[in-house]
Order: sequence, then C-alpha cells, then structure tokens
Amino acid sequence: MVSKSKADENLVCIGSFQYLKNSVAHSLYRNGKVLARRDKDGSDAGKEGMDFEAQSMEGRDARRCELTSRRTLDQNGFEMLAYPHAVTDFDFLNNEQVVRTYYPECAEIVREVTGANLVVAFDHNIRSAAGKQSKRRIQGGQQVQGPAHVVHGDYTLTSAPQRLRDLTKPPGANDTFYPFLPDGESLLDGEAIERILAGGRFAIINVWRNIAQDPVAT
Repeated sequence: MVSKSKADENLVCIGSFQYLKNSVAHSLYRNGKVLARRDKDGSDAGKEGMDFEAQSMEGRDARRCELTSRRTLDQNGFEMLAYPHAVTDFDFLNNEQVVRTYYPECAEIVREVTGANLVVAFDHNIRSAAGKQSKRRIQGGQQVQGPAHVVHGDYTLTSAPQRLRDLTKPPGANDTFYPFLPDGESLLDGEAIERILAGGRFAIINVWRNIAQDPVAT
C-alpha cells in the first residue's frame, strides 16, 4: 500500500514548456544576439533574437514533494520555505512599502538560509496576467509585469558580475530603490565587490512569494 504522502509525490502532470530552439545563438555569456530589454522605468520592453519551441516535460507539485524529500538551494537550486509575511495588510503594489519593509525581510530570509555575510535586496517585479493586460502600475514604480512564459535564466556569466558592479554606482531612475538613497550614494561598496569578484563567492537569488491564492493558475 502506498502512503498518501508518497502517492502525492508521485502525482505527475505533463506540461508544455517553451525553450529556445537549438538554432538560436544562446550562450552562458552575453553575446549581444539574445536579450530582453527594459525601458527607462524598469518595465518589460521586448525581446530580441529569440525563437522558441515547445517541449513536453514532467511537472510535480514541489509542495507535495517536500513531505518526503526536502529540496535545498545547494542540491536543487531552490528551496520551499514557510515564512508568513509579517504585515497582514501589506500593499505589494506600493513601491515604497516593498523597498522599505519587504526588502529587509527578504534579505533576512536569504541570510538565514545561506549564512551569507552580506545580503542586499535590489530589485523586484510584480507579475500578473490581468495586471499586465490592464496596464496597471505599481504606485511609485514600474508597470505590473506579465508572467514569463518561457524557460530562462535571469543572468549570464557576463551580466551577473556586471550587475554587482552596477550596484556600486548611484542608482538610475529605473532602479526600484532610486528614490530612497541619498544623492550620490550606492547600494554596494565598490572595493568590497571587486574583492568578491576577484576571489570570493556571490549568488543572485530570487525570492518568490505568491500574493494571490493560485498564482500559477492566473
């Protein structure tokens, strides 16, 4: 007899996932041929050089898998964590609330999980198909973004270290934290970042939280 938890883990659905075609000049390094653009306020502004094809893949509910086999950042590249948000009436569509209140909360979660010496939150998106369609804007921020319906990585081996170097400079108008830093100040220290890039370790980690009951279904 199969236990309920084991049966739940083995529930499999077949989904269609959009991958870049083999003909696309993709690379782990920036090649200038495949890219996504952002406009001056940080909103999506189109893609270049991308051609996709559907691949059928197995999918499992990671929350059910957690009942019998814990996934970890080191072994699987992601973790499922139970961290109820501290503020019950929080407005995720208010940029100032997110940057001042939620960024420190996310940084503390990552610090606790990884044991990192330095953790800084520096960017966020609100993704909603309905919000994108209605052109809804975050108060004091960018447009609500649509779901990313393609398999992708956010950074390359070129853009990841460059992103750290960018954060050692005063922010631009499309940085979410731009209104909250004094003029001329940066989020990260340039000398410290160069030492890390020369011989240390760093990671850029996405922290996802559903702000609706069924985020994937929407």
